[in-house]
Amino acid sequence: MLWVFFLQDVSKINEGKQPLYQEDTNKRILNSLELLSGLDEDAVNAKRLQHPQAEMIEQDMKQLR
Repeated sequence: MLWVFFLQDVSKINEGKQPLYQEDTNKRILNSLELLSGLDEDAVNAKRLQHPQAEMIEQDMKQLR
């Protein structure tokens, strides 16, 4: 759904109009980045604590980025 808003705003900007969903999109992106940051910390802790799935978690994080 976020991509739909993003693409609609890109279309509006290309037409020289004001974007409709820029504020909402920015909030969602910031929220996603905060969540990724927390997951990064969890992955570091999993590796430090020698969690059996630490390598898999690290690979998952790379795919999310």
